[in-house]
Amino acid sequence: MSITPSVRSPSMPLALRPLGVPRRECGALAGPVLLATDGSEATTGATRVTAALVRARHARVGVLSVVPSTRGPARPLADDMTGRVDDAAMRALRADVDAAVGYVTSWPLQLATGTPAEAICREAHYRAAGMIVMGLRHHDTLDRVLREETTLLVVRRGGIPVLAVTPLLADLPRRVVVAVDFSRGSLRAARAACSIVAEGGTLSLVHVQPEVDSRCEELDGLQASYAQGVVGALARLASELRVPAGVTVDTVVLRGAPAGALLDFSERADAELIAVGSQGHEITQRPGPGSVTTGLVRDGRCSLLVTPPFPPDRPRADGTRPL
Repeated sequence: MSITPSVRSPSMPLALRPLGVPRRECGALAGPVLLATDGSEATTGATRVTAALVRARHARVGVLSVVPSTRGPARPLADDMTGRVDDAAMRALRADVDAAVGYVTSWPLQLATGTPAEAICREAHYRAAGMIVMGLRHHDTLDRVLREETTLLVVRRGGIPVLAVTPLLADLPRRVVVAVDFSRGSLRAARAACSIVAEGGTLSLVHVQPEVDSRCEELDGLQASYAQGVVGALARLASELRVPAGVTVDTVVLRGAPAGALLDFSERADAELIAVGSQGHEITQRPGPGSVTTGLVRDGRCSLLVTPPFPPDRPRADGTRPL
C-alpha cells in the first residue's frame, strides 16, 4: 500500500469520525442492474460493461430504452415481460444490445416514452434496481443549453448508484479512483467500487485537500496534524474494504480543486473509472454550479460511479417486477 502525505486546511475537523464501512460478500452487487440505452454509440460502453457485470458478478439485468417525449409523464410503451410489445421497436432494441455485446442476450427489455431522466428513475425504483448503468459523453456549453443532460439529471434525482460509462470502456475497469472526503456518500462509493473493479486491478482511495495560504505559519501544526489524521483514516478505510481477488488498494492525498485534481490524477494513473459520492446538496434538482459531481459528469472524459449518501428508501410494494 502506498501512502502520499499532504496537508489540509485547518478549517476541517482534526478528529475524523469512525468509518464503519458495512461488509458484504466480496464483489457482490447491491441489487439488480438497470441498463438505460438508446442504442447509440454513446451507450455501447455501458452495454458492454453491463455484460461484464453479468459474467463476473452474476448481475441480474433489465434493459430500458426511452422514446423522448414532453407530452405527459413517463409511461411504458412496450414490454417483453407483459406482452405489450411493439415488435419492430423491440427487435431493433434487442439487435442493438446483442450487437454491442457480441452474443444473443436474454435480458428483459422495455420501451418507454417520456422525459428520459424521469422514465429511467421511475423504472429503476419500480424494479428496485441497485444500480443504473448508462452512457456518458462530454457536454459542452451548447449541449447544456440545447439538450437535456440525461446522465446528470439521473444522478441528481435517481437516489441510487449510477454507473456512467464512456464508449471506450468495454469491460470492468482495472484501475479505479475513489474520491474520499469521509462523507457518507464517499464511503458508500468506496464500497460500491469494490463490486465494479476487475480482479487483479487497483483501487486508489484519493483524498483531495484544497490549497491553503502558505504564509500563515501559525497554521503549520494544525495542517500537519490533519494530514496525519487523513493518512490514518485512509489506511483504516482500505483495511475495511472487501475487494475481489488480487485487487491492490492504495491511498493518495492530493491538493487543489477537487474535480480538477481528481481528473488530473486519474489521467496520470490511466484510471478507467472515478467513484464519487454525491452530497445531499449536490443531488437536489438545483445544485451549486461548482459541485464536484456536476463537474465530473460534464467533463465526460472518464467513466463515473456516483453514489448517494443514503440507501434508497423505497420498500418493495406488491406488484413490483423483479429483474
